[in-house]
Amino acid sequence: MGDEVRLELQHAFGSLCGSSLREPCVFADSAGQQIAFIVGRQLALRHVESNETTFRTVGERVDLLTACCASRDRSFLALAEKSGEAKVAIFDLKSGNSGPVKMVRPFGGAARVLSLAFSGSHEGGAGAGSAPKYLLAASQGPEPTLALMNWDAEKVLCKVKLSFQVDRICFPQQPDILQVTASGPQGLRLLQIRHAKGEVSLKLMPPFSNLPDDQRILDHTWLGTTVALCVQEGFVHLLNTEELILLQSIEFPFGQNAEIEDLTPLCIRALTGGFVVGGSSGYIAMWELAEEEDGSDASALAEEYKLATAAKVRPESDAVSSLDISPGEESLLLGFADADIGIVSISTLYSSEEVTCHVIGNHSAAITGMDLAVHRPLLLTASKGDGTVRVWNCTSRTCEIRAAFGEDPHAVAVHPFGYYAAVAFAEKLRLYHILVKDLKQHTEIHMRGIQLLKFSPSGHLLAVCQGKVIHIYSVRNLAKVVTLQGHSQDVTGLSFDPEDRSLWSIEDGRLIEWSLATWGIEANVSEPRCGRTPETPAN
Repeated sequence: MGDEVRLELQHAFGSLCGSSLREPCVFADSAGQQIAFIVGRQLALRHVESNETTFRTVGERVDLLTACCASRDRSFLALAEKSGEAKVAIFDLKSGNSGPVKMVRPFGGAARVLSLAFSGSHEGGAGAGSAPKYLLAASQGPEPTLALMNWDAEKVLCKVKLSFQVDRICFPQQPDILQVTASGPQGLRLLQIRHAKGEVSLKLMPPFSNLPDDQRILDHTWLGTTVALCVQEGFVHLLNTEELILLQSIEFPFGQNAEIEDLTPLCIRALTGGFVVGGSSGYIAMWELAEEEDGSDASALAEEYKLATAAKVRPESDAVSSLDISPGEESLLLGFADADIGIVSISTLYSSEEVTCHVIGNHSAAITGMDLAVHRPLLLTASKGDGTVRVWNCTSRTCEIRAAFGEDPHAVAVHPFGYYAAVAFAEKLRLYHILVKDLKQHTEIHMRGIQLLKFSPSGHLLAVCQGKVIHIYSVRNLAKVVTLQGHSQDVTGLSFDPEDRSLWSIEDGRLIEWSLATWGIEANVSEPRCGRTPETPAN
């Protein structure tokens, strides 16, 4: 028996931004140079300049990652997984260990964790480097529940049930305020953390008065002793947690003009002396605490905020669905509704120049076609859902080209030399030159129903699959060389022999080897469970 072959994950393109996942991307270090984001069933840590990526392993049989949060100083990160039962894994981001340092099971059975939040540092802890004391988790189900944990001791301290689903929980900035808020589309509640006779409990406080109960809550954050709440109806509400009352409603969070007054605030986070709001159409708004006027009552102005600036951060109109702020408050990490991730310098939001948002370039829908060049580090992907073809540099780990055509790409192939690409659409096949920042059309062939494309290893042939039929074209002059017919069902996979001696094609339960010298059938194998892309043997 041969040696075991193990695959090591090097990089991942994509994210879960724009999904229902809370905190799909966060800063993962105090300098704002690392970001952590969930991609598939993996947690990726990526350097914002070098794009070097490492992965944190949760378990071998993870069904789903459902929630994520980072401690305020970015020393720890909590990740909720679902694998038969709900688990919360805690990672030490400073140690560099790939596995979790702690594991807590806050809920029994098949509960699903929808939100996580760390508290501030230990009471009396030695500065900003102290570890957070509590971790709070919110579960989904017929009886939504909050579980307060001493994560370091891997112990659940107490639980409390709520009458509405919770998808966002938040601790105050000051660790000495023993309170926490929980919100969901149908409600917001304040809870106190109480200590008595060596026990810890969560005390549910009365609802906030004057807060409209017919508005859909999207997100909230703490501003000192005030909670800022954004709702689907377009308002940002400011709530006093001492009196449990609504203080103020900001009707136009992004400003009042014809273009932006109807924008919806989707996410909100606290800044020193203010807060930032992310919303629809790719807009960001910065709000600052109003300055005191001479002779005025300081307490009356304590909750007064003014709009400092609002800007559209990129040309596309996809909403800012999540945001995070670097610990030094120099940068914003933005998750967009189209699954892309971007970083914006806060200082550029206040300048007169156009805002620069550095994005990763992720697809916003499922990848339905993919091919890899041999002699250049290029990966070509296509998505029928978002109508784009993207060219990725596997060395720099960046998206170099994003091409939209006004029609959906059905299949793609890249020439082994990496300078030529074939893209199939509903009624045509196009060949493109791959330039530095764009795809330039070379020629077009009218052909309907193409579902697969593949260049030969030497690049002189292009296989075009049309249902049960395979057409072979000469790449040099685009003349048809031969049409291969032998399948009784639609072909589902193509692969050339590395030495250009044969072509393998596959349908459901049948594998055919075609000779490139005679174009005859060399082998015809039936295998009932065979139906994916064939693997050609290496010499």
